[in-house]
Amino acid sequence: MKISGREFLQAINEFFSNSDPATETFLILILPGVLLSIFLVFYNNHKNKASKDPFFNVSRTDFEVIEHIRLQKGLEEFDRDFLMNIAFTYSVKPTRMLLDQATFERIEQMMQEKLKRIGANPAENKTLEFLLRIKKKLF
Repeated sequence: MKISGREFLQAINEFFSNSDPATETFLILILPGVLLSIFLVFYNNHKNKASKDPFFNVSRTDFEVIEHIRLQKGLEEFDRDFLMNIAFTYSVKPTRMLLDQATFERIEQMMQEKLKRIGANPAENKTLEFLLRIKKKLF
């Protein structure tokens, strides 16, 4: 059964003309509250998704330090992004990874162990090769 717009408006008009004013007032007050609640739920849900991304959790000073190291060592922007991604994968602060050689080597070992666990050859892995090239530039 299809209902046209005019029939829909007539049905709403009949409903409100036959009802008492208390019901109308209640509906007029409750509908904006419900719509606002729905909007706030979606807004908070979207806000929480953005804050879970580790790239948004890097402080401004940490990012400035990372950028300074990148420029000083002659790394490209994609190198910086690659290193930040690796650091977040292994739950290490990117600045610590870039400044501490022992932390960098620990991440390298963890990466090799992960590759061995999944049955891949660490010597043939392009990601590990790229990480070793960046290590030569950094240290």
